[in-house]
Amino acid sequence: MNDLEKQFRRVERAFEKVLNNRNRDLVEYEDDVWCFIQNCWHLKDWMQKDERSLRKSTRDRVDSDVQLFWKLVLIGDLANRSNHLRINDRETDEDVKTRELRIVSSPAKNSRTEGTEEPGEGLGEIVLVVTDNMKLEYPVRDLAKDAMRIWHKLFKVYGLNHLLNTK
Repeated sequence: MNDLEKQFRRVERAFEKVLNNRNRDLVEYEDDVWCFIQNCWHLKDWMQKDERSLRKSTRDRVDSDVQLFWKLVLIGDLANRSNHLRINDRETDEDVKTRELRIVSSPAKNSRTEGTEEPGEGLGEIVLVVTDNMKLEYPVRDLAKDAMRIWHKLFKVYGLNHLLNTK
């Protein structure tokens, strides 16, 4: 297994944890979501630097290719803000407030209707959403699925199909 494959498998494992949102502790689930967001975004950085696994032509184009997919860019904004608060040095405190990207719990979808819980169901499903600077909301699970579909598409374009055949 080369280094790129190890990194991609790490993203896949983090993705599986995002999909597993039933009967989870909220804080633990949020940690898993942030882990996926950071690994998903930084896969492009890994690919740009991995001289052993990728041709130079692929390494040179991965960043511009990723920028074509706004959902990956949204994930990138979240990842960068989780590490640095600001996306760039020109952002002011007001910019951060008006362009805030955050994960918030969606309380209406987390609550259960009284009397409908089956015995042994536990905490139920946790639904988190990402809110963008226009106040549009994207369910985390859907955003993660879209991001993985995009990575799969890019890997096929780059001739990395062998990394997609995991089972």
